[in-house]
Amino acid sequence: MHYFLLEQDERSKPLLVIGGQRDSDSGSGNGGQEYNSLYVREEAEVEFIDYVEGPRRLVSNRMKQLLELYEFGLGWTSVILTAKEAKRQELYWFLEPKERDVLSKKSKRDQFGRVTALVLDGNRLRRERLFCAEGHVVVHLDVAESLLRRAYTGLRLIPVEVDGGLDILRNQKGAK
Repeated sequence: MHYFLLEQDERSKPLLVIGGQRDSDSGSGNGGQEYNSLYVREEAEVEFIDYVEGPRRLVSNRMKQLLELYEFGLGWTSVILTAKEAKRQELYWFLEPKERDVLSKKSKRDQFGRVTALVLDGNRLRRERLFCAEGHVVVHLDVAESLLRRAYTGLRLIPVEVDGGLDILRNQKGAK
């Protein structure tokens, strides 16, 4: 079992999201659907990357379409990112995967209790494709490969150690 942390690539120019608003389309026949609107700080040319970690996790519409193929139960909330001066708007989605208790006892924490070295417990994993562990987004190998095959920007994948995963594989092979 191979898993990877999905993080924003610090080499990409950060998409600085500032203030916003929440609106409702109650009068437009959309059944009162709510949408969010956020503004982007425009210090230079704005690059709309596919993965943004802060202030909340956002994915571009095209990245959302891929992630939906792997994880059906994700709840999505739309958000419009607006660059006023560039007169450009892009559809993004808040990424909120389910938090799973899959950390191994081998994970390391700092003095404040934050995880500094993430290690997954292979015995608790059930071949999930996309989930959160201690606030970190974790993806399975097949999702990571799909992300890398396409030209998504602003993300990086870091291998995560899995404790006990080999025992599971050996037991599966021995049962055949």
